[in-house]
Amino acid sequence: MKFIETKRNSGVITIVRFHNPPFMMYVSFSIDKHYPHHSFLGWCTDDTSIWLCFNGAPIVGSVSFTYNYFYQLEKLEETSRAEKLLTITERNLKNTIRILHYNIAHGILVYRMSSSLIPLAAHPEVDWEFISPFEHLFKEIGEMVRNYGMRVSFHPGQFTLFTSKQAHVTNNAIVDMTYHFKMLQAMGLEKEAMLNIHVGGAYGDKDASISRFYQNFQKLDSTIRLQTTLENDDKTYTAEETLAICENLLYLTTITI
Repeated sequence: MKFIETKRNSGVITIVRFHNPPFMMYVSFSIDKHYPHHSFLGWCTDDTSIWLCFNGAPIVGSVSFTYNYFYQLEKLEETSRAEKLLTITERNLKNTIRILHYNIAHGILVYRMSSSLIPLAAHPEVDWEFISPFEHLFKEIGEMVRNYGMRVSFHPGQFTLFTSKQAHVTNNAIVDMTYHFKMLQAMGLEKEAMLNIHVGGAYGDKDASISRFYQNFQKLDSTIRLQTTLENDDKTYTAEETLAICENLLYLTTITI
């Protein structure tokens, strides 16, 4: 078990992580750190660390594979490679539904879905249609989330950056954010679920990097920006700095709602 306190002004958010299965986080908040009673915010889980046993069958985080592995499959018929993508995607989506059932049954209503649900979805040399074959599964996930009042999100990976000096890094970040948003649209959750990212790197000049973030982030479609949240990290951008960046975006970004 790991105990973490994240402080903001006079308030204290307390997170207790349980690393034994099932992976859960106890989240509470108090106005003053000396006040003995916390207001319980809830339990939450994420797909990256959860290992559950549901009806006797183990559930693990989403399965994926690399482009190198996919490239090696060129020896197979094209239909066989397509079947591999379809099989893994179906398994991941069905496992997500099973995990949601578990969470609902145990009162866990906050869940971070895996970014690896769809193998190679954002890879430019694969470029396959991953929504239409699984419309019914995406829809089922969305209905469960709405029917039980769950709060779900995606957390795009560490290479989804808007602070880089390299244009291709920004372009890749836009592609990755668009991929995640397409999944939310397929679930019917594009106006309620969030895409949570970190600010990014500092590259030796934090002020210049923040300026690039403002500039590059505006290249993202406005509908996706509206569903994006920023999270502080433990090395580069503190909670106070991240909050300031969020507040400044209100003035620097024009969004039509």
